[in-house]
Amino acid sequence: MLGGHAGPIAVAATCDRLVRKIADGDPAALAGLYRLMVHQILAHIRPGLDDVAAVCVTRAVFVEVWRLAPVSQRWHADAQAWLFAIADRRSSEQARAAGPRTATVAVYDQHLSSELNDLLRQPDGCRPAAAGPQ
Repeated sequence: MLGGHAGPIAVAATCDRLVRKIADGDPAALAGLYRLMVHQILAHIRPGLDDVAAVCVTRAVFVEVWRLAPVSQRWHADAQAWLFAIADRRSSEQARAAGPRTATVAVYDQHLSSELNDLLRQPDGCRPAAAGPQ
């Protein structure tokens, strides 16, 4: 580390390690990944979205990582690229749906926010019960 900041190779390796742990059901790894990548994901998608949409998309990225890491093989080659691909897809979906936020979208965004907050607060490796179909 130089100047207190991890270089891109160290960040990528840490991201890979954390996603492997997330795939094993470790919520502490999700919290670590969130701390490591939240600002990068937000900065990556913000240019195409308003602030509220960017925050909602960023939350959705981390919830999706939690849900998909155990069942997806796509992250194995490069977890950081996988996160950005999820962010790009979610951002594109949000941009296509631009317009006034509907009550349904607001409720879904609130659900994702609550789910992510619950996941980030979990003290052990227990996964919360799934909320509906995934």
